[in-house]
Amino acid sequence: MTSWIAPTAVPVGDIMAASEDALRVDDFQYLYDHRHDVLYIDRTQTTLANSTTETTVATYTVPAGMLSSNGILTFRALIRGKCTSANNNQITMKIKYGGTSFGSLLSEPAGATPNLQEIWGTLVANGATNAQVGIVQTIPAMLATENTRNPRSVYADLAIDSTVAQDLILTLANGRLNADASWTYFYFVVFGLP
Repeated sequence: MTSWIAPTAVPVGDIMAASEDALRVDDFQYLYDHRHDVLYIDRTQTTLANSTTETTVATYTVPAGMLSSNGILTFRALIRGKCTSANNNQITMKIKYGGTSFGSLLSEPAGATPNLQEIWGTLVANGATNAQVGIVQTIPAMLATENTRNPRSVYADLAIDSTVAQDLILTLANGRLNADASWTYFYFVVFGLP
């Protein structure tokens, strides 16, 4: 059993910049508060440069019946974009359920300073085993040099058969085909709500 410890040394909402494996402190607090609801955690850090290919970075198989007429899943992810030669590497982030994309968002343009992006989403059964609502939002993580955060949101109605297991997938793609344009994936967490 994993032991969960909520950090107290850094103010909530700040970036823990001591390591490359950066997580916001409120992410730790959220995980700690919802540790009994966690269905899946993937922390296989991955970086891809010099490619605009859509790449699957995380997959959670939603068990059959979990999104029946009243099921709810939420998920969170953290990625980073970077491009040392220009300030316009926008990362395309897609969330798919049952092979259908219901959240396709562009990140804030990334330059030489890494640009962290939080992805928050919810997948809700909509009164039937083949009806769901998907909501995905990306939020640029607040850094000391930023003055604003520009969240982006997508809403979609889905018609996926939830009586069989279906995959919930996160994919990423660089917007520039340069050796110095890259994305880094840090984590994907899925929660089931009672």
